[in-house]
Amino acid sequence: MTSVVAVAQRPPMDAEMPTWEPSVSKLAAVAAIAVLAVACSSAPATTAPPAPASTTVPEPSPGPLARSGGATPGASPRGPAPPAAGEDPRSHSDTAAPSPDTAAPAAPDTAAPAPDTAAPTASPVCTDPLGCYAAPEMIGSYDFGAVPEASGLAASVRNPGVWWLLDDGPATQVWALTATGETIGAVVLDGFRARDAEDLAVAPCGPAAQETCVYVADIGDNRARRDRVRIARFPEPDLAGGVPEDPVAVAVAALTYPDLPVDAEALLVGQDGVPLIVTKENGAARLLAAPAFADGTLVDLGPAGVPPPRRPALSRIVGDVVTAGDGRPGRVLLRTYDHVVEYVAPDSGAPLSTFPSWPVREVPAPVEPQSEAIAYLADGTGYATVSEGSGALWLVRRSD
Repeated sequence: MTSVVAVAQRPPMDAEMPTWEPSVSKLAAVAAIAVLAVACSSAPATTAPPAPASTTVPEPSPGPLARSGGATPGASPRGPAPPAAGEDPRSHSDTAAPSPDTAAPAAPDTAAPAPDTAAPTASPVCTDPLGCYAAPEMIGSYDFGAVPEASGLAASVRNPGVWWLLDDGPATQVWALTATGETIGAVVLDGFRARDAEDLAVAPCGPAAQETCVYVADIGDNRARRDRVRIARFPEPDLAGGVPEDPVAVAVAALTYPDLPVDAEALLVGQDGVPLIVTKENGAARLLAAPAFADGTLVDLGPAGVPPPRRPALSRIVGDVVTAGDGRPGRVLLRTYDHVVEYVAPDSGAPLSTFPSWPVREVPAPVEPQSEAIAYLADGTGYATVSEGSGALWLVRRSD
C-alpha cells in the first residue's frame, strides 16, 4: 500500500531559489525511437549467402534396394521375371514368400536399454579476473506514477532488501521500495528542497561512523549556470514500522566548482563519507571531490576515464555522458545511456577517489529508454538499474 506523507511547511535550509531544470527526459520518446532505429540498422545480417552455382551434374543415387544389396544390375524395377513356359513356378524359391502359418514369430526384444553415459554439461566457468555477471533480468516494477523520472537509486544498509529511489527535479522526499519495487513509503526531507536532484548514495555518515546515511545529490545543471550545488544527507531510518511520519532532519553541504559551472548526475560516497561527483560532459567526464562533507570548493581530480560504448545508440543523439554511479569498497559503477562500466581496484582498500586508474570493463546492461540510476546490491552480489519513463526494476547478478 502506498503511504502518503504530508510535507511540513518549514523554511528552507538554503537561501537558493529552487528553480527546476528540465531534464533530457523530454526527449525520451524521440530517443527511444532512435534506439530502436539504430539497433535495427546496426544489427548484423542473418540472411545466409546464396550457394554457388554448380556446373557438375550429380550422378543419381541408388535406390533403396541397391543400397541394401537386394537387387542386381539389370533387374527389372517391376520385380522378378515370370517363369519360362513349362517351368514349375515353385522352382523360384528365392522369390516365394514364406507361409504365414509356418513363419517363426519374432523374438521379443529383451535387451536392457543402454545406460546414459553422457557426461553432464558443465556450468560456464568465469575466466575474467575482475569477475563475471549474468544477463539482466527484470525482477519487478515500482509506481511509475509516483516516480515518473527516476534519477537515483541506492540499496539500504540498515534495512536489508530495501531500495531508496529518487525522482528527478525539485525533490523534497526519497522513496523506500521493497526488493521487487513495491512502495513502502516516502521519507520527507525537513526544510530541504532540491533544485535538480539527480542521484543517491548510502554510505557511512562520516569517517569511522557506524551509522549509515542516505546522501541526496542536488547537482543537476542542464544549462551549466548554477553558482553552487548541494549534497544533503540524513541517517537511514529503521523501516520496521514503516517510514517516519514526520519530516527527517538533514545536513547540507554547499559546494562550488573550481572553474565554471557544469552539469552532473552521478554521486559516489566513500567509506569516509566524502562526496565525489562525476560530471555529465560529452565524452569527457571528470571526477570532482569535496574536501569533506562541508561547505567548500570541489577539487578537480581529472578525467574519469569512461570508455565509449561498444554499441552506441542513444548516445549518438544526446551524447556519451555519465548519468548515474555507485561505489562500494574496491568497485565503482558508472551508467550512461548506452552502457554500464565497472572499475575494479587491484586493492579493495584503495580510496574511491582513485577509481579512474583502476582496470575498467563494460558489464551487462538492459536496454532502457533513459537510464539514469544504478546501484550495487548491499552485499555486492550484483547491481540494479532503473530508467526514467519505464518503472521497470532490472537486476544483474554476479555469476562467478
